[in-house]
Amino acid sequence: MSNQEIRAKARALYGKYFAAVLLIGLCGEGIQDILSGLFEAYYGAQVPILLTILTQFPLIPLTVGAIGCIEPLWTSEQVQLRRLFAFYAPASRLGQSLLLGIIPLAATLIVLVPSALLIMFSGSVVLYIALLIIVLWLFLRLQMATMLFASGRYTKALDALTASYQHMRGRILDLIGMTVVVLLPQVLITALLQALSEQNNGLWIFPALEILFAMLYVPYSMFAIQGWVLEEIKDSEQRQESQNKRNQSPILPKIKKGLEPRIQDFDDKQL
Repeated sequence: MSNQEIRAKARALYGKYFAAVLLIGLCGEGIQDILSGLFEAYYGAQVPILLTILTQFPLIPLTVGAIGCIEPLWTSEQVQLRRLFAFYAPASRLGQSLLLGIIPLAATLIVLVPSALLIMFSGSVVLYIALLIIVLWLFLRLQMATMLFASGRYTKALDALTASYQHMRGRILDLIGMTVVVLLPQVLITALLQALSEQNNGLWIFPALEILFAMLYVPYSMFAIQGWVLEEIKDSEQRQESQNKRNQSPILPKIKKGLEPRIQDFDDKQL
C-alpha cells in the first residue's frame, strides 16, 4: 500500500469512526500535546523539562494502549477500546510499557544535556545538529517498537525495540516522507497560532484554537503514521513467511510424517 493510500485510509477511518479515532488519538498523543500547550501558555517558552517528564510518565501505558487499539480498527474495522487501559495492569506489563517509554525519554535527556553544554561552552551548533540527527535516526529505527509491543507480538520491551530496529532497515526514508507530509500542516498551523498568541498576549482565543486543532488533527496524524507502521509490519511478516516456505523442503515433511508411527512404536516398546 502506497503512502497516499495509507493517508486516504486514515482519513476514511477517521470519518467513519470519528468518536473512536478521536478518543484513541487523544489518549495516544493528544493529551500530551494539550498539556504541552497549556504549559507553554503558562510558562512561556521556558517550560521546565522535569515538569514535562513527570506529566508524560504516567501517560506512557495509556499511549501504548491507544496504539494497541489501532490495529483491530485498521485491519478489520473493529473498535476495541478496552485496550486503552490494558497496560496499567498487571505489574509486569506496566513495567514493560514504562520501560518502552523511558528509553526515548532517556535518549532525549542524553541529547539535551550534552548539546546544552556544547552550545554554552563552545558555541558549536554543528555538533548539536549532529546529535539531533543521530537521535532522529534512532527514533525512526525504533518507530515500530510500541506497535509490536502493544499488539502482543512481543511481551518484552527490549525484544520489541530490537525487532523494530531490524524491521526499519532500509525503510527510514519512506517513513520520513510519510511523516513530513502528515506532520507539516500540524507544525505550520501550530507555529502560526503560537505566533498570533505571542503577538496578542492575554487573548485566549489563539491558545484555545491551538488546543482545538491539536485535538482534531493529532488523531489523523497518529492513525496515518501507525497505519504506515502496520502495513510495513504486514509486508515484513509476509516476506518472512514466504522465505520460510521457500526454505522448507517439500520432501522432509512427508518423510517425517511417514516415520511418526514407527517412532511411536519404538517408544512403546521401550516403555
